[in-house]
Parts: sequence; structure tokens; C-alpha cells
Amino acid sequence: EGSLALAETITAALGNHPVSKSSLDARAGARLPPAALREIVSASGQRVARVVGEVGFTATPEQAAAIISELEASPDVESISRLRVIKSKDADRKVEVKMTVEAWILTGRGGRSR
Repeated sequence: EGSLALAETITAALGNHPVSKSSLDARAGARLPPAALREIVSASGQRVARVVGEVGFTATPEQAAAIISELEASPDVESISRLRVIKSKDADRKVEVKMTVEAWILTGRGGRSR
């Protein structure tokens, strides 16, 4: 569920702007240590886990900045932990963006997301 929500958020942000060569690989990340956010999840018996989306696309610098801003403003995104922007070799005034987008989700003791 957490991977799906993150994928939907990223897909919506990319869909709001004219981009090309877009790619998305959303996957479950590592579970955080049991002490992470203990005061929030201790009563429920849940743990916090990280969901990661590897995103790539080609756009103008302005469009890239708008997409990054939209993702950072989303309540479904915890952080953009890696961001690489390079000038595209294929198109004039375009950049190739690769980034890692992270979300935190609550999981049960068995690892199922909620």
C-alpha cells in the first residue's frame, strides 16, 4: 500500500508537467529500527518502514524544478534523498533528472503496510 501511494504521488507530479523518458521504480525500503519514532507507534505495536521510489525523467530546468517542488510539498513524500540533474545530450535546453524519493509508512509486526 505504501509503495502504491508513493507511486501514485510521483506519477501525478510527472503527469502535471510535459516530461519525456520518465521512469519509476517504487519498492519497499528497509524497516527503521524499533526505536525510530517510538513515541508515535509504541502503543499500536507498529514499526516505521521506508518506501523508496527511483525516478527519472527529461524536462526543461523550469519543469524539473516544478516537479521537485511539487514532490517536496506533498504530505506523502518524506524526503528526496538523492538528486542528480545533468544537461541532456539529446535535446536542447533539457535536463535529465534522477532522484530517490522516500516515504515513511507504518507496518505491523509482520511487515505489512498500513
